[in-house]
Amino acid sequence: SATYTLQNISGCDSIVTLDLTINSNSSSLENITTCNLYSWNGNTYSQSGTYYDSSLTASGCDSISMLILTIDSVIITSQNISACNSYLWNGTSYTQSGTYYDSLQTVIGCDSILVLNLIIDSAVVNQVNATACDSYSWNNNTYSTNGIYNDTLQNSNGCDSIVTLNLTINNSFSSVDTLSSCGNYSWNGTTFSTSGTYLDTLQSTSGCDSIASLQLTILESYIIEDSVSACGSYLWNGVLINSSGIYTDTLQSITGCDSVNILYLDVNDNTAAPLTLELLLDDYCLETFWTVKDSQDSIWYSEGPYDCNPIGGGNQANTTIIKDIYLDENECYTFELNDIYGDGLSASLWNGTDGNWTLEDLNGNVVSQGQGDFGFITANSFYVSQSTPSFISEENSSQLEVLVYPNPFSKTATVRIINGKGPYLVELFDMRGKVVKSLSSNQEEFLIDGINASSGIYWLKIKNQSNLKPLKLVIE
Repeated sequence: SATYTLQNISGCDSIVTLDLTINSNSSSLENITTCNLYSWNGNTYSQSGTYYDSSLTASGCDSISMLILTIDSVIITSQNISACNSYLWNGTSYTQSGTYYDSLQTVIGCDSILVLNLIIDSAVVNQVNATACDSYSWNNNTYSTNGIYNDTLQNSNGCDSIVTLNLTINNSFSSVDTLSSCGNYSWNGTTFSTSGTYLDTLQSTSGCDSIASLQLTILESYIIEDSVSACGSYLWNGVLINSSGIYTDTLQSITGCDSVNILYLDVNDNTAAPLTLELLLDDYCLETFWTVKDSQDSIWYSEGPYDCNPIGGGNQANTTIIKDIYLDENECYTFELNDIYGDGLSASLWNGTDGNWTLEDLNGNVVSQGQGDFGFITANSFYVSQSTPSFISEENSSQLEVLVYPNPFSKTATVRIINGKGPYLVELFDMRGKVVKSLSSNQEEFLIDGINASSGIYWLKIKNQSNLKPLKLVIE
């Protein structure tokens, strides 16, 4: 206690005794860590911090409280994940895209919320339907047969993308036709007239190329021209023709094509002898010769080759030969004009002068006529229906005689013709009529030699002296 002396207003002491008791203020301190919210002294706190509060004690003194508060908020963690097919997260496997949550506790016991934003890229399965011709290229592979093919790729997320190819292969067709045709052949809208191999590209019903090959042989339709002179009627392709004219017949060749035959026919059935041959030789008369034969192929007249040089020119080049030809009547004869080289009388081919010929009978009828190139041979047949013998032949016919000596002979014999006129066409034939030797001579005396025959009896005949009988010869 304490005594204090004071003075009042009148100056007198006033004694005051104070019995004093001092009550001290109280204070408190709390350190709190909590999750999310904390209630303290009627207040709720959601943020960390230091908070104060005062109250009165029982003695009426202040009591000061201090709160050191730590708020641990809920931790929310988000993950954005893209995965292929499935994803394992916190012990759970997910196969579908979505947002998934999970709660954990932190070390202080607060919730930790995890958020998973998940995108599942499933394996993409695509199908491709393709139709191709012959082959198909797909993903660096080439396929040539029908089938189902698979390939695994990766998309932009690295996931598998399975692609299935349903493939149909349509093959390109090729065909080869080997054909023969007469004249020409129409194929796929085109007409061909020459042999060869031809190609055409078409499209099949499946849209693929169809390559067609044609191996074509064009067979010619032949036109065969024949110039024939006959003594009387002429048998041609099974038809007997009796008069001159131009005749045609259509046959089939061995290849099945038409063969057109044209016949230029001269029927010389009323020829009068003697005939006159007028032959103008060309520059190459060494190649030229002619004959007149009867129906037995016996030579009555023969002349040539003439006096020319092998390279052209010469004594008889470009000269005219005139020859009277005496023949027996009632016989068919053939006049043949020949050229060894095969170009007839066509010297103009070699810068020379062409030749020509005319064979007329006694009445001026032309039996054969032509000029220039006739090839190797030209022939005309004619029938002598009347014959006028020559003056000498008629005058001396009773004195005409043939001698052969020696007879018999072995290798060589001499033939002598008395009161005759050449040329003489001689044939030696055996007992069966086979000719073993033929020759011609302009001389009245000549040799028979070089006979290829065995010993026996043979007959000598002067072909163009019809009034002479065959002479019997003996070869030893």
